[in-house]
Amino acid sequence: MTPRVSVLTTLYNCRRFIGAAVESVLGKSEGDWEMVVCDDGSSDGSAEVVEAVGDPRVRLVRHGENMGVTAALRTCARAARGRYFAVLESDDVAMPGRLARQAEWLDGHPEVDAVFGRAELIGEDGAVLAADDGFRGVFAEGERTREEWLRWFFEKGNCVCWSTVMYRREMYERTGVERVAFQLLPDFDLWVRLALRGRFGMLEETVTAYRRVAGSLSVVTPERLAAIAAEQAAVLRHFASEEGIRAVTGRDDSGPLARLELARMALGVASVAHRAFAVELLLETDLSGCGEEEAAEFLRVARPIVRESDVYQKLKVARLSRERDKYREQVAARRQRS
Repeated sequence: MTPRVSVLTTLYNCRRFIGAAVESVLGKSEGDWEMVVCDDGSSDGSAEVVEAVGDPRVRLVRHGENMGVTAALRTCARAARGRYFAVLESDDVAMPGRLARQAEWLDGHPEVDAVFGRAELIGEDGAVLAADDGFRGVFAEGERTREEWLRWFFEKGNCVCWSTVMYRREMYERTGVERVAFQLLPDFDLWVRLALRGRFGMLEETVTAYRRVAGSLSVVTPERLAAIAAEQAAVLRHFASEEGIRAVTGRDDSGPLARLELARMALGVASVAHRAFAVELLLETDLSGCGEEEAAEFLRVARPIVRESDVYQKLKVARLSRERDKYREQVAARRQRS
């Protein structure tokens, strides 16, 4: 029998919390569902915790080596059989009734392809934390059109909790193959691709407890910042499509002046990735099909932007500074040993 909902969980060295994640689905979920867990080369016994559950609805698939969260999610999706996909990270907890409630919501809104819910922030011990989880702002303005979602993602970035989404299988299949090299922002890449091809909805209920674990957020280094900027810039390239340009700018066309407006909007966002996107968007604009006046206007504004951009220099300086700091740390360590 084909399950109604497939819970997709990627797992890597999370023995401490994966049992609670599985139990939150196993013990508190009604209806027809399965849970597909992809162990991405764990070395701490995480997979054995899942195997010990012994429930046929919880299926474990394995990677022989660590391939990254995006590859693991793809493995989950390929093994899943449900009509709806619900994501649950290995250290988070599904609230009672989450699967049934979100599936019922999608059943009642056939025009919507994915639904988000609220997240409750918890600590390592499971106690609720009062701190801002970073995801509450997305609910402040209520329901949005597809264009409003795209503008929100363009300006605000990754603002939705990964473990609160449920979406239709066919929507996932029509978004295209995941970019498995993404390690930091695979969810953001998926949100934008989904928004370009479908509609989102919001369920004003808490569906997941999102766990904040000490040390789970990597130390912020120039390399990490550069990697985040690179992935964010790659996600922003989706907005260079005709649909993306029209949604964000509100224009009826996607020609050179529309691209120029999008670049200006990107420069108004305080991020290295947006500056890089703006410069690349302008450099890749084809003026062969536009009139002389339109081309002149484009070049008048675009040339100073490209000429004065320092985005790549900033990334280079950040990497060189980190290499210098590493060298100094190595020298200091050698001195301590001698």
